[in-house]
Amino acid sequence: MRGKRITTLKLTCLLSLAAAICSAAPPDYFPLQTGNSWMYRVTQGRINRPGAVNVGEAVEVEGRQYYKLQFFDRDLLVRQIEDGSLLSWDADTKKESVWLPLGAAEKQTVQTTFDTCSTSATVESRNATIKTEIGEFNNALQIRYRTNCADAGTTVQYFVPYVGLVQYESTSIAGPVTHDVVYLRTGNTAVDVKNNAFTLATDAPVYKAGQTAEATARVTLRASEQITLTFPSGQSTDMRLRDEGGKSVYFWSADKLFPMIYRGAVPVGPGEKTWVMSFPVGQLAPGKYTVEGWLTTQPKLYSASITIEVK
Repeated sequence: MRGKRITTLKLTCLLSLAAAICSAAPPDYFPLQTGNSWMYRVTQGRINRPGAVNVGEAVEVEGRQYYKLQFFDRDLLVRQIEDGSLLSWDADTKKESVWLPLGAAEKQTVQTTFDTCSTSATVESRNATIKTEIGEFNNALQIRYRTNCADAGTTVQYFVPYVGLVQYESTSIAGPVTHDVVYLRTGNTAVDVKNNAFTLATDAPVYKAGQTAEATARVTLRASEQITLTFPSGQSTDMRLRDEGGKSVYFWSADKLFPMIYRGAVPVGPGEKTWVMSFPVGQLAPGKYTVEGWLTTQPKLYSASITIEVK
């Protein structure tokens, strides 16, 4: 596991997981709690399209609790039933259907609504061996899909108990594509494969309209190994705020001067480096805003955005 940072990844009866793992309940192959997230990168295939899975807030629909789920480029409402399967809610038809048949028996074929091209799934094995970016497992749940499209659709998925989806194979017009998980955070489990990360955070999600104190934003670059950055001037970061209509309402660097000093090969890492900026909340009208922050490298390599609200 060299080159990976793993804070918790033991699928045995640890104290923090004993109640779930050591009970008679079925294994949890898709931890469905608000804040859980997974990040994937393409490890095989001609299409370089990374993806992410994020579990959002819980909402009530027709007397049942669902979670808002971002699965790659799709937004869904899903809930987990007793056998561990996930059901999705269709707001148009007002019906729910099997989205992931995680509780199906081995060799059982189930009709699913996972995607429009993959409507039939079979649990091939509950003890499959799979080698992934985060390690090798011999207790994976393997689901194989039958696709009804010539060049699209999911083909195979591998889930590890209390970890989630670790590998995801699909077909495309350019051929097979494999996504491997490289980052995940699910309750007591955290895995971070050797990579770089850039994040943006503010000191509050909601601000009071007219407040005199400025809000603070920070951008952080984390590198598992030392990297070098090139800045065309003395400026290292910048930030912009846009209103709900997409109009730019604040530009951090607009009223600032920076020395015209070319800085090549600026080292960052291994570890984190954080830069702090501020913006005046008092001049913003009530509403929601998109905050984008980035490093002013040449070329532009690192940027991130979040949403805040002024009330």
